Amino acid sequence: MKRLLFYIWISLVPFMCQGQNVLEYLQVVTDRNLYITGERLYVSVRVVDDGQNPLDMSKVAYVELCDKQKAHVQFMIALKDGQGWGDVLLPVTMHSGNYELSVYTSYMKNFGPDCFYRKNLGVVNLNFKSPEDNLVWEEGLPSISVSSDYPIHTDKPIYGKRSQIKVQLPIECQGHATLSVRRLDMEMISEKPTPEVQSYVGEPSTDYLPESEGHLLSVQAAEGTGSLAQVQLGVMGLNTHVADGKRFRGNEFLLPMYGVYGHQHVALAGFDSQNNLIPVTIKSPYAQCLPGELPSLKVKYDEMALKYRLLASQLQGSIVPQRDLQQRFTVEGREPSYIYNLSEYTPMKSIHEALVEFVEGIKYDKYKGSYALFTTTEEFIGYSNQPALVLLDGVPVQDIDKLMEYDARRIHYILIYRGKYTFGDKVQEGVISFTTYSGELPSYQLTENERLYEYDFPQNRPSFNAEEYGNSTEVSTERPDFRSLLYWNPQVKGDAVSFYSSDMTGKYEIELTTYNSLGEEKTYLGYFEVQ
Repeated sequence: MKRLLFYIWISLVPFMCQGQNVLEYLQVVTDRNLYITGERLYVSVRVVDDGQNPLDMSKVAYVELCDKQKAHVQFMIALKDGQGWGDVLLPVTMHSGNYELSVYTSYMKNFGPDCFYRKNLGVVNLNFKSPEDNLVWEEGLPSISVSSDYPIHTDKPIYGKRSQIKVQLPIECQGHATLSVRRLDMEMISEKPTPEVQSYVGEPSTDYLPESEGHLLSVQAAEGTGSLAQVQLGVMGLNTHVADGKRFRGNEFLLPMYGVYGHQHVALAGFDSQNNLIPVTIKSPYAQCLPGELPSLKVKYDEMALKYRLLASQLQGSIVPQRDLQQRFTVEGREPSYIYNLSEYTPMKSIHEALVEFVEGIKYDKYKGSYALFTTTEEFIGYSNQPALVLLDGVPVQDIDKLMEYDARRIHYILIYRGKYTFGDKVQEGVISFTTYSGELPSYQLTENERLYEYDFPQNRPSFNAEEYGNSTEVSTERPDFRSLLYWNPQVKGDAVSFYSSDMTGKYEIELTTYNSLGEEKTYLGYFEVQ
């Protein structure tokens, strides 16, 4: 149903946008304003209308960190009920200086960069000097704002290493505030960066669709090739997600990627009007709005504390994310009609042998001059007259003969889905999905015009991993803890939070950020010390 609504929406949106008056405003909070390369940048995004009410239209926010030459960081954040958050590792190749953070939705690109959320952030590279550096150092301890109009309190003023710290939250901030706790080891000498005012001016274009259901992947024919008539995509892995493109304008096709998150490998195939494969490319969804000028970055710092902060960033960068290897069987929300776990059967040298020996409900036969696979109908009155969509590790298979010779000992599951399935403007009579143990197409070669891409889809509310020391064994462990960012919570709930200190002694700042009914940022500050 979502796919059908998408194709109706894509046809009507140019007319709808001409008369629309919905404007999106962004409330963006970062975990701090000054970073070193190799650290993570944490970003929280909230979308509101011009009356500061939550706005649940766009489902994706785009984040960029740019200097005057290029974008050094780009990532997407999934939005639900107008809110989302994400993080990214700052590359060690970035030079020292000010950068511009810009955040926007696809829909906002119709109005130009004046309506984007934009603010300066400082980045310091402690490993390398660059001719592009624009940094002024001033040694000395960072200052403490003792005259905060909105103070925040901890249960104690001083803590030991790896101790639990409790923070009492103001009643008015519970549920929609962002909390950050970081060590005072470096600060901007200049005033705290303030975002530029978001301004909607001029007539909007209709070049960009509102991503009201999820990310829309834009695909074009490669330069110098023929005209696209169809685009098909499969997300490689143990879970099945297939999409057909819908022509948006000219040679550009849009593919709805509902429910796909994080770093993925995708296989793309483009076809001309004679159903021949032609090469395609993915169009970048980012605006890459570069700032005209950026001020010099002036920094006051604690030299010894920065050395430990650098070490912590290097340890953080060495962590390898764990892949999700859980098999999920649904296609468009439907469970398979049959599941064959090949680990329970006698190993076969080819998929063709496996189908002949023990798999029921699949027919291998000719269709329009080439071989195809067919499933039984939902009424159990025989096999369908139309071929099924065939997948290997989520990737649509065009050459069925080649698949039949594939080593069945690599296959873990054969999943059969009976019935009609809609992909784009096509209806498939069933789906047959082969998944390997690794989910990574082992020893299977795609054709020349079927391309495999690595693509970062929106982040879906990743958790902040903070150390916890609940007993004496954990407290006394020999593994060092050099965290300078102790806590980050983009959706504070309840009347209190707690976290643990690290091995880093010194002064720490608590910053609780929220927005008032006028859309103005309101900050609560608190301090404590670790000895």
